[in-house]
Amino acid sequence: AVTQYEGDDLVQLGMLKIDFLGLRSLTVIQKALDNIKKQGGEEIDIAKIPLDDKNTFALLNRADSAGVFQVERSGFQDLLRKLQIKDFREIIALVALYRPGVMSSGMTDEYIERKKNPKRISYPHPSLENFLKETYGVVLYQEQVMMVARSLAGFTPAQADDMRRAMSKKIPGVLEKMRGEFIEGAVKNKTLSKSKAATIFDTLAKFAEYGFNKSHSAAYATLTYQTAYLKANYPSEYMCALLTCEMHNTDKVALYVAECGRMGIELLPPCVNKSMHDFSIEGAGKIRYGLKAVKNIGTGAIEEIIRVRGERGGNFKSFYDFVTGVDLQKVNKRVIENLIKSGGLDFLSKGRRPLFESLEKAMAQASEHQQDIKNGQISFFEAMDGDKKPEVELDTTLRWNEHEILNHEKAALGFYFSGHPLARYEKEIEGITTGKINDICADTDYENRPVILGGMIKRKRTMKTKKGEKMAVFLLEDLSGEIECVIFPASFNEDISERLQQDSMVAVKGRMDFLSRATPQCITEKVIPLKEAKTMFADRINIKINAVGIDSKKLADLKKMISRYPGKTEVEFTVKTRKNDWVRISTGVSVRVNDNILNEIKKEVGEDSLRLEKKGVR
Repeated sequence: AVTQYEGDDLVQLGMLKIDFLGLRSLTVIQKALDNIKKQGGEEIDIAKIPLDDKNTFALLNRADSAGVFQVERSGFQDLLRKLQIKDFREIIALVALYRPGVMSSGMTDEYIERKKNPKRISYPHPSLENFLKETYGVVLYQEQVMMVARSLAGFTPAQADDMRRAMSKKIPGVLEKMRGEFIEGAVKNKTLSKSKAATIFDTLAKFAEYGFNKSHSAAYATLTYQTAYLKANYPSEYMCALLTCEMHNTDKVALYVAECGRMGIELLPPCVNKSMHDFSIEGAGKIRYGLKAVKNIGTGAIEEIIRVRGERGGNFKSFYDFVTGVDLQKVNKRVIENLIKSGGLDFLSKGRRPLFESLEKAMAQASEHQQDIKNGQISFFEAMDGDKKPEVELDTTLRWNEHEILNHEKAALGFYFSGHPLARYEKEIEGITTGKINDICADTDYENRPVILGGMIKRKRTMKTKKGEKMAVFLLEDLSGEIECVIFPASFNEDISERLQQDSMVAVKGRMDFLSRATPQCITEKVIPLKEAKTMFADRINIKINAVGIDSKKLADLKKMISRYPGKTEVEFTVKTRKNDWVRISTGVSVRVNDNILNEIKKEVGEDSLRLEKKGVR
């Protein structure tokens, strides 16, 4: 049936209103169970898994919740660390506690404090202990309000539900009516005095404003537990399912690829000989990239690749074997280009550029060969050598540099797969910043504190306020994660505007904001190119050397070299003595940090022996 009436009006008429949610996590769970079975594991009934699994609680309490339903945001991770879940009921509470109204009211902090310190537990009235014991005296669920109403005031289930609705939606007229009925019922039942009943009603109304349906929270907690259970006990199978279900969201794929690396799961690149439509398990602790997750490769092309390789015994033997074997109407030039860029044809050549540069010629020869077959013709080579065909020549001297390889991967996959442009700057960024983005985002103690973050600009947009003033928002990414940075009009200027370029390496100075939105932000004051940031934010250069084999002349030459770059950044040696102790020694020299001095020091002592260090945020 279809109706044009408001849902609340229909409820008043006695109709039942039900919300149905379509959750991708249900598909993830089913695919994970299928993966477990395919790998020769047991057939698991997810509804019958134990609800006291130690691995699951350990994973949640470590906040290793990337990919776990409902709790993968940094705010949830922070709450997980503080709460330290010990049973399933606390997961139900967790879902109800992490909501803006509850958190801003102080209920979340109060719940955690009462759990840690039972002496803080109190009840509005001794008779309420039975209803509020599991939540340490905090009225967290709407069902608790209903139970109190029925027990103390003798309300019917319908009256209790009306009271819950009136409190949660703050309906003034109904609320006042329910207040009178509650007081009257409590006095009539001889459970409370009139004044005490009024006090308890007002207390309930205050909490119920933020109260949550326990039934809803329990349903979500079940999915949270089930996904955490699968990730904790069947990590490869679960992450494989997760990647498959999120393959069209490149940001999510990049996040879960990084999570696989952290978990020790090897993610294998796309391969026309090994990859299936979806991500697939390929040996213990290994996941093969799915062809469907490569950009601009449709289902028809994938089915054609899988069909032809099956006819060839499961393998394409050469690049020319591939282009002559597949239907080039289905597996067209754009598809093959993206396969090359993504690494899907790496095994057929000693480099990606030779394949890319020879593609047009290879496809022309392949089309001619396929047309000959259609016309029933046979070439001279095939007549002489059976099934052999002339291979297209590849110039293996051609090479893409690392930057080109990574950019092509990003174009084909949506993110950098085999490396990251930031990798070469990791130590420099570490030496001038407050910490890694993910670590800072997980620590609410940084609220409103000054921080320096470093990384690469991913996306940015400028806009105007209602007053016509310019501001900007951009994503800053390092090797641990990303954060949204906001530049308000007071800090926005032309210098910053010029520096906000896609893929630029920068340092950001600002303050952390955990309260304005569900995910942390950096309220940004300055954006500085990484080269300049080293000069501005490095407090010390530390040079690690081994005393064995280092003579006084070598040290003197090193000190003389660094003295050519006077500045404000201290230089210090960390020396390994003959007794295998490490000793820090100040040189008494301060320098200006730039690429010239860093490169000269690296040349003298090696890249691994040089480290920028930060004492604190200025």
